[in-house]
Amino acid sequence: MPNKPLSALTLQDRDIEIQIEVHRKWEFRGAIDNGPILHIDMILTDCIGNAIHCQIPSFPAAKRGDEFQVGKIYKMSRFPVARAKSSYKPVDGDLMLYVTPYTTLELCHNSPSSFPLYVYSLTSYDKIDPNEPNARNFHDVISIITEISAIKPVGNARIPSSYNRHVLIKNLSDSILKITLWGKRAQEFYLTNTYDPQKQTLVIVLFVGCLPKEFQGLNLRR
Repeated sequence: MPNKPLSALTLQDRDIEIQIEVHRKWEFRGAIDNGPILHIDMILTDCIGNAIHCQIPSFPAAKRGDEFQVGKIYKMSRFPVARAKSSYKPVDGDLMLYVTPYTTLELCHNSPSSFPLYVYSLTSYDKIDPNEPNARNFHDVISIITEISAIKPVGNARIPSSYNRHVLIKNLSDSILKITLWGKRAQEFYLTNTYDPQKQTLVIVLFVGCLPKEFQGLNLRR
């Protein structure tokens, strides 16, 4: 069965096979960090640079989630093709994929080396507005880090419900934007060499999958 490019998928596709790399993967547990998995989301790419959103619903997530490893390349078949969601879209496109209990997955050991290293669609600072219709879609930004706050508990100090950390970034016009990291993202993010105006050392970072929100001023939440 020949592999079909992601850009050629249609809603009518049924018995097809694609060769994909799991580029990004994350769990959605709702408003709390330790809640049940509501769904697992992934960005899949093919060897010619196409990307598509793929979701594992809550029912098969517990069994199938660990089968998909970031950075691994698979042959995948027996999956439904659906219309992309109108909000919370991590990549541009009209279609998305779902993983079901019947989806088949085969690890590829000899694969093309042309899979993309990075997948993003940059949003300029002046286009980031929590009141715009596209605010319900994920934004990607690349910027220079100027400051990183200490991690802070949210809620009860003894038994916090979550954590957050603020990261200040600036673009080439010196406009400042605040990134607020929550939960596990806040705990995992740490840099020792941040921007030092005296040493003129720059730390350039790419944030993907952010939502514009009003939280102590305009910022992106990740």
